Amino acid sequence: MDGGQWQMFANLVAKYGVMPKSAMPEVNCCSSSRLMNRMLTSKLREYVSTRVREKRRGEERHPVCYVIFVVCCVCVICGVWCAM
Repeated sequence: MDGGQWQMFANLVAKYGVMPKSAMPEVNCCSSSRLMNRMLTSKLREYVSTRVREKRRGEERHPVCYVIFVVCCVCVICGVWCAM
C-alpha cells in the first residue's frame, strides 16, 4: 500500500499533464534549498520563542505568516540565496 500517493500522482498527471525535464530545467533554488530551510527553521524557532513570551504576558500574536511568505518569495523568486 502506498497510502493513496500513487492515485494522487495519477490524478495530477491526468489533470495537468507532464512536461519533459529538458523543456523546463530545474533551477538551482529548487535543487539546493538547504539555506532556505535553515532560514525558515530559524524564523519559526524565533517565532515560537516570541510567542511563548507573548502568551505568558497576554500580548498579541506576532505576524509569522508574513515573514515566512517573504522568506519563501525572496528565496524562490529572487534567487538571492541561490547565488551563495
